[in-house]
Amino acid sequence: MALTDTALKALKALKALKPRGKIYTVIGDRELYVEVFPAGGVLWRYRYRLNGKCEKLTLGKYPALTLKNARLKRDEAAQQVAMGESPAKKKQQEKVTGAEDATVAGFAKRFFKDIQSRDRKNVTMPRRYLEKDILPHIAYLSTQAQTLFRELKPLASSSDWVLPGHGTLAKPFTSNALNQALKVSLQGQEIPAFTIRDLRRTASTLLHEQGWASDVGKKR
Repeated sequence: MALTDTALKALKALKALKPRGKIYTVIGDRELYVEVFPAGGVLWRYRYRLNGKCEKLTLGKYPALTLKNARLKRDEAAQQVAMGESPAKKKQQEKVTGAEDATVAGFAKRFFKDIQSRDRKNVTMPRRYLEKDILPHIAYLSTQAQTLFRELKPLASSSDWVLPGHGTLAKPFTSNALNQALKVSLQGQEIPAFTIRDLRRTASTLLHEQGWASDVGKKR
């Protein structure tokens, strides 16, 4: 299928690109294309050659990133390629540069250095609060969890949320989204309707029957 303005407008926000059992690609113009994921996500990418090697750059998620803006970002990246620069490597370097803020401790260090030191002569009290009441209660993610979050990030485009809402990247998906997903997936099946809370209650009951402490089943 050609990825043209006419097709996009007529089909209303890429509705013609139905998810399949695995990721598939729809080629557009001038090396701009989209990847359609089994879960329904549509991701803009730009493919180019630099120094004899093929590279690709993730531009963002549709519909948050429109066709017009995707083309603008593609054109900006193409200019970098024309100058012998790799937009994909540049993007990765920017991520590394911002890695210091990836942890609460790293962000706090920069916060005290760049902001608090200018507003306060003495930062002893806020620093003490940070070290005694905030940093000790931080839960670090397992390697497996970090890997999953990295895989989800491209699907969230430029959103600060891991799972942004359907209509906007500025807000998370609604608390009832999982229940709606369950409702849709159970349609036509001989399984009584249930919610995420029902799953938690069932798990709590089974854990209690196996001898686990009651508070274990109540933890989310």
